[in-house]
Amino acid sequence: MKKSFTLVEILISIGILSVLLLAMSNVISGLKISKTTLKSAYESSSKEELFIKTLYGDIINAKEIKIQHSRNNKNYDILFLRTKNSLYKNIYPYVIWYVSKNGNAIVRAENHEKITFEKENYFIDVFKKGIKKFKIYKKDLKYFVYIEGRKPLFFELYKGW
Repeated sequence: MKKSFTLVEILISIGILSVLLLAMSNVISGLKISKTTLKSAYESSSKEELFIKTLYGDIINAKEIKIQHSRNNKNYDILFLRTKNSLYKNIYPYVIWYVSKNGNAIVRAENHEKITFEKENYFIDVFKKGIKKFKIYKKDLKYFVYIEGRKPLFFELYKGW
């Protein structure tokens, strides 16, 4: 008599194998979801970190700073400065930080000469959208920056000797 599997044994093994494959596919899809969630969290945190470092670097390295309240919205300030901090290898560039009307995005404009919005003579970077408030307060040599989006962001720095 030959040794072989019966039809019932083969059907049971196929059933067990299909249950295992189904469980593995659920695990793999869960890993893909985790990967995309972690990737988006990493990208948003690194962008936010770059935004804070750039703004902080602009203010701390500035030799001229002027804060102007926006005519259109009392929640937004416009920051004009001349700084050593350049994203485009300019020497002492002129930089403007403001909140744009499109998507309430915080924008940084930089150029080697004074920026006029009549001519497109500047580099522009959009850092963060959905800004509700962008305020900069100065008292003596202290600056306090407050940015409100989905969650508030703020920092204080002391500029001086």
